[in-house]
Amino acid sequence: MARGAGASDETEVIAVPAFRAAVEDQQIFCDNIGDNCTLLNLTELGIFGNGHVVMVEKNNRQVADLILDFLHEALGRKGKG
Repeated sequence: MARGAGASDETEVIAVPAFRAAVEDQQIFCDNIGDNCTLLNLTELGIFGNGHVVMVEKNNRQVADLILDFLHEALGRKGKG
């Protein structure tokens, strides 16, 4: 697992279970909402290196395209634009 600058091994040990717990909570939330909620896990989609403010990352266009494609599909539209 990649760590940010200044992160210690102790931070990594604490952060991984906390992150997994947060993702599990988010999935439970989506499951309770039903079909109107989808959790997009960027790493499972092959997008890596993102922090909390996704749109300021170097790969922000890749993430924006993913979100747009998701919305187009969810709204029944094909392609971008």
